[in-house]
Amino acid sequence: MEEPGERTPIIEIRGILGLPIVRVFFGYLPEVTSCREHASSFKEYIREIPGSEIISEGEITVAAATPAYEMVYVIPEEDYGGKGKYVCVIRGTQVFEILAFSLREDFGANKASIDRLVSSFGLEEPRPFGIPRQESLTLWDVGPITLDPALAQKHGQPDTSGRSSTVWSP
Repeated sequence: MEEPGERTPIIEIRGILGLPIVRVFFGYLPEVTSCREHASSFKEYIREIPGSEIISEGEITVAAATPAYEMVYVIPEEDYGGKGKYVCVIRGTQVFEILAFSLREDFGANKASIDRLVSSFGLEEPRPFGIPRQESLTLWDVGPITLDPALAQKHGQPDTSGRSSTVWSP
């Protein structure tokens, strides 16, 4: 069950036994900001966990020369320790956050796969009908105001389609 304020990932990939786990989250920002600024809230979250540690952090580049911000961290647990990687990618006011997590002792063995997955993350503009977005025209239409044939018919003309439950009388 999802707790209030929790976000649901748009993608989740799990290992056979549940770990490692990679989750991708998507959201909108109230204003344009840098990856570093946005990642500071995750950094504060990690620092609030007793015994946790930020091992490394810095700007990186993912697929298609997309700038991103990466943070590697350690979180202690009762029976085991966890190690994770957080990556933030921003386009305009859209934010994508990638969280990869594994047991601390298994993180090294999974590092190459996690790094390959993270570095392959790229943002591409949609190409409607194969045309680049900046060369295409998209017209938005709110659609019909009403779908009731009795109300949508020409004024003074009866509805002979048989789709209406209203009775027309001259």
